[in-house]
Amino acid sequence: MPSPKLTVDLSYDYFSQYNTQMGDHVSDWHFDSNVPAFNRQRLDSLAIELYKVYPEDMPYLEGTDGDITDDGNQSYNHNRSGWSKRLVRSISLNALYKINSNLNLVGNFGLRDGERRYFNDEDGIGLDLLTGRWTDLGEQKSAELRLESMSNKRFSWVAGIYYYHIEESLDGPVFPKPIFFHIYAGIPMFLARNYDGVTVHPYGGGSTESVGVFTSADYHFNKKITLTAGVRYSQDNKDFTYRQDGLPTFGYIHFPPDLDHDNEPDGYFDSTASWNAVTPNLSVKYAATPQTNFFGTISKGYKRVVLTWITYPVGNRSQFLLNRNSLPTTNWG
Repeated sequence: MPSPKLTVDLSYDYFSQYNTQMGDHVSDWHFDSNVPAFNRQRLDSLAIELYKVYPEDMPYLEGTDGDITDDGNQSYNHNRSGWSKRLVRSISLNALYKINSNLNLVGNFGLRDGERRYFNDEDGIGLDLLTGRWTDLGEQKSAELRLESMSNKRFSWVAGIYYYHIEESLDGPVFPKPIFFHIYAGIPMFLARNYDGVTVHPYGGGSTESVGVFTSADYHFNKKITLTAGVRYSQDNKDFTYRQDGLPTFGYIHFPPDLDHDNEPDGYFDSTASWNAVTPNLSVKYAATPQTNFFGTISKGYKRVVLTWITYPVGNRSQFLLNRNSLPTTNWG
């Protein structure tokens, strides 16, 4: 946007992908099971054996007599005949306003969301035993507003505020077929058919939100020595939820029914956390030559709620040879 004082840049990105008939091949596949009669059988032999007895449970092999080889070759159809959809959209706005010859106001704002949905053969062996339908969603918002002095002065500085928020979730029900319970767990088929239509439904989701202020300043003593000092204060909040409905003793995580006697399945989990931190930084840089810098830094940061650390890296950086030696220390609190 042409203006003597204001420059604005607006961008939008869009990505969409849709895949169908997903699949490949596997060779010499052996089936793993808790049932000795089925364990470690070759997949082609197992398919023929099962189809002879339970053709009504394997309609996708109709007309093949259970033959899943590629025209008799020892390479089996790995028929993950599913689909996958992916969509990502983002928009960003960057603006710079020249307040005067020494001061700029800069703003960066962004929105981004993405989703991935797919349906596939969870056990990955080409037999319709266990399928899954997944929905992975995410949304991100960010904003930053800062004041910047001109960097061509002996003393320059920047100060600002920021906001960050992300929401994400994964919903992944899976659908075991009766024949799955038969050949994996040894349940007789007349009983396994009672499980027709059951699901194992894990769901997880959470959000992270961060608000903070920051400032940093550079002082150039001369052309060779620069001192940088800065500090940031942030307030963070995070929550997470997990649910697993359906069969409580089957799935990716085993949850007993209700051992803690809170009248909710132990597959229900909720957690929240909030924390704040001040993270200072001090560094000195010495430009020995146009190609080589020597530096020293003292900084404090944090990771998760209980971990903070202080680092003291020293070393040199060269255009011809990069060396970095550091002596880190860690404080737990």
